[in-house]
Amino acid sequence: MNKLQYDSFYKFLVSAGIILIIFPIIALGFFFNSEILILSQNEFDNLSEHSLRAICQKENILHFIITIFPFVACGLFLFGVGLLIYGCYKWSKIQNHLDEQVEFDTTIKKINAKKMSAEEIVNKASFEVSETEAPFDIDPVINDSNPKSGIDEKGNYKAKSQDICNSHLNHIFDYMKVEHMCFMEIKGQYRKRYNLQNNVKINNMEYDFIAVSKYDNIDIIFEVKYLRSIPASLAISNMLYRLTKAGVNYENSAHRNFRLTLIIVTPKKNIDLIKNRINQMQNENDIHAPIKIEYFVEEELLSKYNNI
Repeated sequence: MNKLQYDSFYKFLVSAGIILIIFPIIALGFFFNSEILILSQNEFDNLSEHSLRAICQKENILHFIITIFPFVACGLFLFGVGLLIYGCYKWSKIQNHLDEQVEFDTTIKKINAKKMSAEEIVNKASFEVSETEAPFDIDPVINDSNPKSGIDEKGNYKAKSQDICNSHLNHIFDYMKVEHMCFMEIKGQYRKRYNLQNNVKINNMEYDFIAVSKYDNIDIIFEVKYLRSIPASLAISNMLYRLTKAGVNYENSAHRNFRLTLIIVTPKKNIDLIKNRINQMQNENDIHAPIKIEYFVEEELLSKYNNI
């Protein structure tokens, strides 16, 4: 169920709880206000056997009701109170979530953030793969039983280009998958204090994730880089520069403060080497806005989110 369905369900629980609380009170009032049948001795003696039997049955039923009614009434009352408290608690939480969502949607509109299309998301991933993909990331294999027969130099070049293209496409798919896993991880860590949105554009500048604060005007801009190998110095400089530029663009458009976080995802074997390379580049580059860098091990993300 979505949040609106849960909202309706908990409203129903609140209503049911109120009914269960009121019902015993109404039943008790009805019982005490009902007319009591009073017969004189002569009237009683003149009753038929059928009437006497009916009166006895009514008295037995009344006695049974009087005996069990206090227990039933208490049970219904307590159950109703429980439903009312639980329903009110859960309903208020849903309302808070809905209010937060409305506030978040309003904030997103104010900062002119637009959701990226599927094509734009793929193009963004393709650009980032091209920027970080090293030549030895690609291992082309020409599947030909007799590569020397009927294949000239031009033909060999086309075959290799096809292999490179296939590898590039696979890398794009992996990049998008890693980015989604990172979003799930960040969402789990930050959801209590921030509303998160992924793949948005602000003034034609693309953002992987934006975390909009629920309590102040300091938001977090996340950039994800999936590095299968040690990146070139120029690639690191470019990613640091663009992330800083994205922060300035966000501040000018949203009129909110920001913090920058760069998420590096790489195989475990490359973590230390990439850390050293990026730390060196950070020291060498004139980065005006401080950038926090988080490192995720690719194998750990896959083991945690591969089934999502």
